[in-house]
Amino acid sequence: MRSSSTDGAPGFWSADRGSLVRLAFAVLLAAIALAAPHVGVAAAEFTGTDHTSVSITTDEDFSAPVDAPVDAPVDAPVPLEP
Repeated sequence: MRSSSTDGAPGFWSADRGSLVRLAFAVLLAAIALAAPHVGVAAAEFTGTDHTSVSITTDEDFSAPVDAPVDAPVDAPVPLEP
């Protein structure tokens, strides 16, 4: 294809749409990468101190209650002593 000096140089906007979208995305990505270190990070700071004590105990006698029937089915509830 021949060109002459009277033909104008192709303009910036004459590029295909995909090239312009990729260029805009690259510029946006670069701007985010440059701005990221300067933007503060939101984080929670736990400055207070609370102390709690917990005590977990079990009964030392794991035998069956005295008034529970010996031949009770497995699914039967065991009566609680008052």
